[in-house]
Amino acid sequence: MIAWCLALSAFAQEPEITCFSKGFVDVWLIREGDAAVLVDTHYAQSAKWLRRKLTHEGVTHLDAVIVTHAHADHAGGATALRDWYHVPVLLGNGDVEA
Repeated sequence: MIAWCLALSAFAQEPEITCFSKGFVDVWLIREGDAAVLVDTHYAQSAKWLRRKLTHEGVTHLDAVIVTHAHADHAGGATALRDWYHVPVLLGNGDVEA
């Protein structure tokens, strides 16, 4: 929950929300002005598809990627997106082992 608050604190106004769906998995782009946060990343093999979607939406950078939980259909593309956009990936504490 703290990760959500930190990532969304960049928004001064009500953000624009865009949903990208492929199969049964949704990825959410939340943006306001120049600030953009992605929620979930789909499967690893869908990373290029997602990058094309972001490019089509005019996204040139991300401020953060939030992964709701560490299942492959939500977190699979996180590494590729991190590397392409040089962005932090935030994962909930319930999915991190000490």
